[in-house]
Amino acid sequence: MFPKYKNQHIVIIGGSSGIGLECTRQLSKLNAKLTVIARDEEKLSNVSRETKSLVYSANVTDFNAMNDALQQAVYKNGSITTLIYSAGYAMPGEIISQEIDEYYKHYNINVIGAVNAIKNVIPYMINNKDHSRIILVTSLLSLTGLYGYSSYCASKYALRGIAECLQYEVEKHNIYVALSYPPDTDTPMYHHENKHKPEITKRLSEFGGLHSPKNVAKSIVNNVRSKEFHIIYGLDGWMLTRLNIGMSPSRSKLNVFIDFFTIPFLRLISYFYYRKFIKMVKD
Repeated sequence: MFPKYKNQHIVIIGGSSGIGLECTRQLSKLNAKLTVIARDEEKLSNVSRETKSLVYSANVTDFNAMNDALQQAVYKNGSITTLIYSAGYAMPGEIISQEIDEYYKHYNINVIGAVNAIKNVIPYMINNKDHSRIILVTSLLSLTGLYGYSSYCASKYALRGIAECLQYEVEKHNIYVALSYPPDTDTPMYHHENKHKPEITKRLSEFGGLHSPKNVAKSIVNNVRSKEFHIIYGLDGWMLTRLNIGMSPSRSKLNVFIDFFTIPFLRLISYFYYRKFIKMVKD
């Protein structure tokens, strides 16, 4: 019924909560072989019962623990065809008041954790007959800054740079990297960080609305077997991706053509948004 997912071994890191959990749920219905890696053993147990996935508890910042979990997963489910890195951490705060340890924590989970996963899965992907996929779940805040999110934005911008470099290195092995840019999504992490947002950050965030994790996950699941670099969700995501397109990979000549004509207008629109946000901050 779903031939493109049959016999695909998909590893979802951070697949026990939020967007990652919704990806796990949706892919479990599509005949994929799933491995979920996260820290919370109780949540993993629930995921295993609900989706029949293989589950392993590991800290993403521990390279050896990740290696051990993936070795076991490959032994049971076969070579890895897709990695979805959905683990993440967000704690808003102004630069002047946020503890320096928060910057290290953001970087360790959002960046080092992703690198640990990538370095461990690539050896399994190199000899796959069909193309392989590495999907990194970032954020709209990997495309623009926002008041109170310097530590988070810095880590997500870094992830975007890693993805662009990585695509150069792995394309010869028929591995295709993608970045997903979720907006504010109704997840446990969102509600936790919302308790700590500066008031101005809450006001600015209201412009984007709050989105369903099911819909955001669907945009990722629909691109598991594609080769596109950008996984875009919503109009804001489309506009910000186009404005930040730079020299990032493109599989579509049509998109390059569209960018040529639309980016000047989008830049003008973004300027007025910026002026509006600055006025809100000053007021």
